[in-house]
Amino acid sequence: MRGVVVGLLVATAFILSGCQYLMGAMMGGPIGLPGGSFDPGAFGSFDPGDFGSFDPGDFGSFPPAEAIYKTGSATVKIDGTSSTYGTLAGPASLMADLGANAMWTDGHGHYLLVAGAKSGNPLIDGGSDFVQVEQIVDDHHWMTGDPSDCKVDVTTADKTGFSGTASCKGLRWSDAIAPFDASGNPAFVAGQAPFDLEVTFQAKP
Repeated sequence: MRGVVVGLLVATAFILSGCQYLMGAMMGGPIGLPGGSFDPGAFGSFDPGDFGSFDPGDFGSFPPAEAIYKTGSATVKIDGTSSTYGTLAGPASLMADLGANAMWTDGHGHYLLVAGAKSGNPLIDGGSDFVQVEQIVDDHHWMTGDPSDCKVDVTTADKTGFSGTASCKGLRWSDAIAPFDASGNPAFVAGQAPFDLEVTFQAKP
């Protein structure tokens, strides 16, 4: 899910940044290899007007949120120990394409994120939902790694609110700064045993 959304945002930024000036050999410029040299004159010259112009509006824009959720709370149970995350940690909303999403916090460095996809959403495989817990521990930012063993049941995701439950088995903590190893697999925090997660969440306009 994240990969698709991030990829779209990166592609948009690349287009809007005037990337035609950075494309090197694709635009006829030379390629400098390590230890090699080149004649700056080999770049030739060009008139910026040759590239034409564009209106940023030509690329469209993200539609406004269908709903903004301003209050909410969640009950988070990790291996049987229950905690209340009594406030939203930031903006929570319902988007036509991306579904509903919200993050809750207990105000002491612990967070719960739930992103609920709407059925038929082409950006998110199978209309699946996503849950993740995060925590700040001794100046380290930990988050759950592979969420494939989580089941999210979204009861409501519309203009009236966002609510549901989630259940995960065998979650592992990963370092949020380097959550994957060189092969792209989740890299887990050493010495931290797998744990089960049960959550109930709700957010309202």
